Amino acid sequence: MNPDTRGALYLTVAVASLTVASAIIKHLAADLPVAVVVFFRHLAATLCFLPMVARSGFGLLRTENLPGHVWRATLGYTSFMAFAYALERLLLADAIALSYTAPLWSTLLAAVILREAVSRGRILALVAGLLGVVLIARPAGQFEPASLVAVAGAACTSLAMLAVKQLSRTEPPERIAFYFMAIGSVLSAVPAAFAWRTPAVSAVPWFVAIGVLSWLGQICLSRGYAIGQFSRMALVDLLRLPFSLLLGLAVFGEVPDLLAAAGMALIGAASVYTVIEGRRRSG
Repeated sequence: MNPDTRGALYLTVAVASLTVASAIIKHLAADLPVAVVVFFRHLAATLCFLPMVARSGFGLLRTENLPGHVWRATLGYTSFMAFAYALERLLLADAIALSYTAPLWSTLLAAVILREAVSRGRILALVAGLLGVVLIARPAGQFEPASLVAVAGAACTSLAMLAVKQLSRTEPPERIAFYFMAIGSVLSAVPAAFAWRTPAVSAVPWFVAIGVLSWLGQICLSRGYAIGQFSRMALVDLLRLPFSLLLGLAVFGEVPDLLAAAGMALIGAASVYTVIEGRRRSG
């Protein structure tokens, strides 16, 4: 089996795992504060790493760049809180589509912060993606503030991915994923304490499921991108959009209107172009 095929299989498992986890979070957020749901998600996923640590030893956790992990985890936690907040208020597919604006924000950050030259094609992709955001945020002429929160979360994701790239020079994917979840558990404990509502016993299996699915998704995502060609794996990752549409319809009875669907298509196409064009330039 060639590397791209193996990577695509890992990414497909990651897409399925993370999308189902998102649907469970949306389900739980109907009865619990988002901060509490996010805390249990991070805690459950961290516990899933313990068998790996027991098998590999504490050398897996030894790092000389703890500040880098803290910075990455802070950005990742902020991004996920924004995503969870949007999940509670938007259609599942809309929230996931808005999260795909991350590559577009990376383009903007590269131009503004790093002073990198940005091609005309990437500028057009950025404009198309932002138009997609507008179509999703106001599909029926009524502005939904949660859309802006989702977009802000996507911008944080771009910063988090820059941090991951820096960490990956010296840190293995499993260590990065572990510290993301572990530090996220600590960070999420404070807002969860202020918004605390004790979950019902019936919610425990759902939290276990979120933890396992998030752990599996992160591991498969890291391995898929490590094995396969980056631009091709990004196309597989985009399966999250149609998968979320089907899941939203089947579980929540959500049917996006034509404008929202057009917005998703614009964001998806702009994200794919941005990733592939960036790969060509670096290749």
